[in-house]
Amino acid sequence: MNIAIIAGEASGDRVGGQLARELLTLAPNARLWGAGGKFLREAGVELVQETSGFGVLVIASAIGLLPNMVASRTPLLMELRRRQPDVIVAIDAGAVHLG
Repeated sequence: MNIAIIAGEASGDRVGGQLARELLTLAPNARLWGAGGKFLREAGVELVQETSGFGVLVIASAIGLLPNMVASRTPLLMELRRRQPDVIVAIDAGAVHLG
């Protein structure tokens, strides 16, 4: 099974890492890849994009990060098309996932 897990900020990365560990317990031969940070990486997910810098607490910070978040979508979409995952797990980060 080919599974893409995409987490756009720290709490999603943490949840995604927990999910990845459980998935690999249930399906040890699954290929897990996607976008996230240290928790996904430590769980065994191949990161094609680092998103740990996208987490924000206030709207002013979010506005500054928005161009980078939107720009990160293009290479991620290309990778999704290339790898054709069986399942996509999108966690949080509406700016990355919507559209």
